[in-house]
Amino acid sequence: MLKKIKTNRIPFLDNYFITIGDTCYIPKKYFIQCQTIERFKQWSLPLFLHENEHSKRQIEYGIKKWLFRYITNKRFKWEEEVIGYTIEIKKRIELNFSINRDWYFKTLKSYRMATDNQIRLFLDSLLK
Repeated sequence: MLKKIKTNRIPFLDNYFITIGDTCYIPKKYFIQCQTIERFKQWSLPLFLHENEHSKRQIEYGIKKWLFRYITNKRFKWEEEVIGYTIEIKKRIELNFSINRDWYFKTLKSYRMATDNQIRLFLDSLLK
């Protein structure tokens, strides 16, 4: 379960939300883009539900073991991100938030863990 939120200060990962155990590190620019605390709270719920799922699974699996597998095993990473993004996208749909399919496609593609077809099929299953 997520308990802490901190600004991500890891230079080569500063565009990503990163969860390690009960702490979520978020990009500093994300705060700036939100502009207000209220907007941050509104936009963040789907993202934090996604990251909270990573947190729970890391703690259940063992944080070091989960992180090692996530970094070294593309299939495991894909399976974990499918779980996280499913939660995130479903919450965005429930809240009537806009969903930029191209952004999700490019983001998932940038992880280099799935084929274009796998990504399309995944997004199609959620965005009917």
